Amino acid sequence: MHVHTKLHSLLRPSTCAEDYLISIERRRIDNIGDWINVESEYRHWLHGDFPLLWVSGDPGSGKSYLAGKIISALQKKPSELLGRFDNILVGYFFFRVNEDKSRNFHQALRDMAAQIAQQSTPYANYLMEHYHSAEDIDTLESAWRRLFASVRDDRTLEKVQIYLIMDGLDEGNAAGTRGRSAFLDVLGDLGSDTFRSSNISLLLLGRPQLTTEVEEGYRKPLPMINMEKRQMKEGVDRFLSVKIQELQIGSKDRAQLMESLCTTIERKADGIILWADLILKDLRRKSSAREMLDCANAGLSGIGDVIGHILRNYKSNLDRGEQHMLSLILAWIYSAQRPLTLGEISDALTFDLRNGDSVFFLEQRLRGRFAGLINLTREDGLSTRGLKDTNVN
Repeated sequence: MHVHTKLHSLLRPSTCAEDYLISIERRRIDNIGDWINVESEYRHWLHGDFPLLWVSGDPGSGKSYLAGKIISALQKKPSELLGRFDNILVGYFFFRVNEDKSRNFHQALRDMAAQIAQQSTPYANYLMEHYHSAEDIDTLESAWRRLFASVRDDRTLEKVQIYLIMDGLDEGNAAGTRGRSAFLDVLGDLGSDTFRSSNISLLLLGRPQLTTEVEEGYRKPLPMINMEKRQMKEGVDRFLSVKIQELQIGSKDRAQLMESLCTTIERKADGIILWADLILKDLRRKSSAREMLDCANAGLSGIGDVIGHILRNYKSNLDRGEQHMLSLILAWIYSAQRPLTLGEISDALTFDLRNGDSVFFLEQRLRGRFAGLINLTREDGLSTRGLKDTNVN
């Protein structure tokens, strides 16, 4: 049987990850996400100093753009890495809620293995020599162990570094034997002493509410990067500087109109590239300067569907108690005529829960599980990352 046919029969890969990467590359703009290159945690992960890195960011903040940028850079086999490793292999997957295959963690492992087999004859030979049918990797744990964890024992691959990038972790199936919970359970392998000499570098990207789950799966201090508002706004600014030029504007005051539109959209988007992109799509249907300015200042068409999707996604990742707590917090924030303090939210929850108990670790919840919906600003100016770096309680 032909090598390609045997591998296809073993791995049963899909094309959904490759299709999505192509769509990202088509839309990606140079220099968005360049900040990642100077992040110390990213540099350590890139050089194989630790096997796992978690990158979290709010919905629509550009995580997929960032993942695409990293994948593209690794596929070019940067010289700084080839000086450390004999070869660089890259596998990737984008979880998406709109297709069953793109929500399946077992499918993700098989797809990444198929991508790597296309890049490396030694890896393809390793798979064919050790495994002969799809039943050999039928469970999520066996797929992880046999397709990736055991690779370090093969002499032909011991000096090869395998990079795995998985984006949209929160959009994958949460439960089941092939869901996110089962996948995060196997991450404990990466945190074990036996993986100190591993040639696997795994990068996970998702929304902040999954941070605790990833930490619990890894079972060691988790290397992580939180996408900060400054980095997100820089991405939106760069995105708009390019995309605004594509608008059909024939006005004699073109430069002034584009500047006004950029200023308004930047303020409305508040660091969310998805928001900026949706506004631009609405603007393309307008035919005059006044219509464009009114559109930029007005609400987005279809925004209810976007918010509904975000809230449904949040609900699926929270237990019943957390869902109730989040509903209460959002209700109080929506009803208030000014930003609420952390103490006021705590008092409101104590009142609404009606049992007199205070909520433990409220700030951590707001910065973690609820971070994609609630913006928390401290008087000392420290961000989530600043708190982590300085160990401030």
